[in-house]
Amino acid sequence: MSYCDANDIRDIAGVTTDDMNDEKITTLISYATAQLNAQINTRIVRERVSYIDGTRENDIDGANTYFYVQWWKDFYIGDLDNDGDVDASDVIVHIVDSNGTETTATVSAVDVDNGKITLSSAPASDTRVYITYSKAPFDEDTPHFLIKKACVELSAALCFMRIDKSQINRVKLGKFTIFKQPDIFQEYYNRYMETVHQINSRSAMVVKADYDISKVISR
Repeated sequence: MSYCDANDIRDIAGVTTDDMNDEKITTLISYATAQLNAQINTRIVRERVSYIDGTRENDIDGANTYFYVQWWKDFYIGDLDNDGDVDASDVIVHIVDSNGTETTATVSAVDVDNGKITLSSAPASDTRVYITYSKAPFDEDTPHFLIKKACVELSAALCFMRIDKSQINRVKLGKFTIFKQPDIFQEYYNRYMETVHQINSRSAMVVKADYDISKVISR
């Protein structure tokens, strides 16, 4: 899965099969996904599991298999491996025993909305548990329409940069050459940066599931 696909780029930006095939667009989408995640997510490294509240006790007792991350409220578990969805591969859990020996636990499930992680087996009561994950401002598994919008805009910008590279203006200033990207690249990139700002400012409200993304991007 991914935040968007080649059809989204073709529908919104008008990139045709003559301009670029699906394989190349998909490659650019993967670059866009990684860049977007880097700009909106925060990587939480080796957060130690501890008590949060009466509902999220995070007991390490040899029987409990599920644990909550500290940033469960108002945030989401995000796309750590940059593949455009959120699953068990997006969380790394290390268990350290009383002798200091460290092992990597098997994650069986991730509850993106509630910050809940389920392990395939319960850590022993004398161990410490550490979680590495990505903290996201919005749901990246569905994904939220702003996440999809940003990915489409950046992917479209990258497509037009490739398509129109022969039309790039070159201006010589002494020993230096200045490259001016085509206007359509800059237009989509500017839209992308505006959306990233909106995501990071958390100014967006929940929208209806049937929200038409084409009305948001094609303006």
